[in-house]
Amino acid sequence: MTTPVYTRSQLQGTACIQCGGEDGWLVPAGHVYTPTGARTAPLGWPVVAHPGCLAAES
Repeated sequence: MTTPVYTRSQLQGTACIQCGGEDGWLVPAGHVYTPTGARTAPLGWPVVAHPGCLAAES
């Protein structure tokens, strides 16, 4: 399984976690977790998404 690659804007909650778009209305979309290294816990990031992107995911 490959680890998804996210942009800094997506991880900082200023871009949609699904499409990467920074324009339009963004709503809370849960958390994503990125690996931090061997024997350490992953780092959790609260993320946002466009409502349409969330609906398309369902």
